[in-house]
Amino acid sequence: MLDATTVMRQAGMTAHDWMLEAAEFVEQRFADYPPEARAALIAAYTTAAARDEVAMYVRALAEANETAGDALADCLRALADAVSEKG
Repeated sequence: MLDATTVMRQAGMTAHDWMLEAAEFVEQRFADYPPEARAALIAAYTTAAARDEVAMYVRALAEANETAGDALADCLRALADAVSEKG
């Protein structure tokens, strides 16, 4: 597991990359928009990227939980089978 300092640094680098990508995307497609509108689009793009990453983490946690639940159920069934064979 990553330590908090590493995660914090990585988050900053990720946000930096998203902002650069957003700025390039917006400037290429909306160069004729006023600066305030382009800034709002960059902010919205970056926010959407962050929300997507959160959704992916939630999905990964849900999948891990499902896998862990399945493994636990398998262990409990095996234990129940072993107990019933002994008894």
